[in-house]
Amino acid sequence: MIVGLLNHLWQSTLFAAAIALLTLALRNNAARIRYGLWFIASLKFLVPFALLAAAGGVFAPAMPPLTMPHLQFMQQTAQPFAATAILHALPAPSGPDPLALLFGLWFCGFSGVLLVWVVRWSRIRAVLRDAVPLPVAAPIAVKCTDSSFGPGLFGIFQPVLLLPQGIAAHLTQREMRAILDHELCHLERNDNLTAAIHMIVESLFWFHPLVWWLGARLNAERECACDENVVESGNEAATYAEGILKVCRFYTGPPPLAAGVLSADLEGRLESIMARRVITELNGAQKALMTMAALLAVTLPLLGGWSSATEAAIARATAPVAGDDATQAMLRRYIAEIKLGLVSDNAMASKSVAIYGAPYNLDLSANALENHNRIGLWRETTNSQAGCKTTFLALLAGLEKSYGKFSPVYPQRKKNDQDQLPISMEWKNGPGASGYQQATVYMPAETAYVWNARKLLGGRYVDAAAVWSAGRVSDAAPCLTELEFKS
Repeated sequence: MIVGLLNHLWQSTLFAAAIALLTLALRNNAARIRYGLWFIASLKFLVPFALLAAAGGVFAPAMPPLTMPHLQFMQQTAQPFAATAILHALPAPSGPDPLALLFGLWFCGFSGVLLVWVVRWSRIRAVLRDAVPLPVAAPIAVKCTDSSFGPGLFGIFQPVLLLPQGIAAHLTQREMRAILDHELCHLERNDNLTAAIHMIVESLFWFHPLVWWLGARLNAERECACDENVVESGNEAATYAEGILKVCRFYTGPPPLAAGVLSADLEGRLESIMARRVITELNGAQKALMTMAALLAVTLPLLGGWSSATEAAIARATAPVAGDDATQAMLRRYIAEIKLGLVSDNAMASKSVAIYGAPYNLDLSANALENHNRIGLWRETTNSQAGCKTTFLALLAGLEKSYGKFSPVYPQRKKNDQDQLPISMEWKNGPGASGYQQATVYMPAETAYVWNARKLLGGRYVDAAAVWSAGRVSDAAPCLTELEFKS
């Protein structure tokens, strides 16, 4: 749980950093766009990437085999905290449980933040109870209060526009209209709802400085977005700025649970209003940048989940069993990758392996696969028919330990009628109804012995085979042991 939380906080921090870079690229555009981006960064704390990763593990389509290595860096970056490292970092459990202490500390902070919100909301409720309705034409209820609060929008589901008593005497009609437009803009944007959602983030993650910084950015961009809307709707910038100054002179700003014209940085907002900054529309490059960022935010966790699920499937398929040696584990991994569709003709190069201590060359080159359709080829330096058969049986035993019994390739028969002289083959099945098959190949210059068995796995036949020929004088290794995959 601790590891998952640390990885979630790390991912949310990286996500917020990416949003910060994106807002820099959009600094000359409308504030409502930047506000939306900051709000998405806030929501990320409530939506772990682990949910998308889980969906990727179930629903993501199969990917080419070279995709997984490229995702390893992304996985390590997204999940830098390992369970083993965290467990080693925690003190020995000689005293109180450290996890219980951490939870208690978090709960104290969580309760303290909630208590502050409850106290503030109680103050607002008291003010609203004493407020008097005003006959103002507005889409919501408008009330008058004798408190020192400036104009503000209170409430989420049944919002109320609260105006201080006597405000009309301090403002001209145009100034009053601009102030009301600002508050109604908060209503249209559902700013109180989004502010409440971020308050949940601040309560849950009170210990993370980033969430409080995000709250300040949300508040600033929210007020700038409403300022831009007021000016764009036809109000004069100078009149609007003068109205804000008058409200600031006679009243205080609304509490944090309300959206009001006196919220956020007044000096910076007034400068921006009077500067009459030209707001540029999103151009093609900026739209493409935002689209790419959205796609990456969704697809990277999906790909990471697919990769993790694939690795987990391979790990389960290749988990050590009693009596395994290194070679058997390697063979089981190759078979698991075949079943998952992760092996292509040129996915791997030649490697060296050992079966029961004897060195062999495992030929995984594209040429070998193209010419022989073989995933593996071992050349053993044995000089006996019995030794070659022993090597084949060891290979078969390792495969059957993980994937069950293999079967003979052909029906039981004595003589291959299709063979023509000077070459003929005599077949003999192994013991029982299931097992390997043996053939003797008669040629003019030599006699070869073949052992093989087959099993259907993942839509492909997996053939294990070995060939020994005493007359193969040109080869230093007369015993060939191979795995062959046929569609």
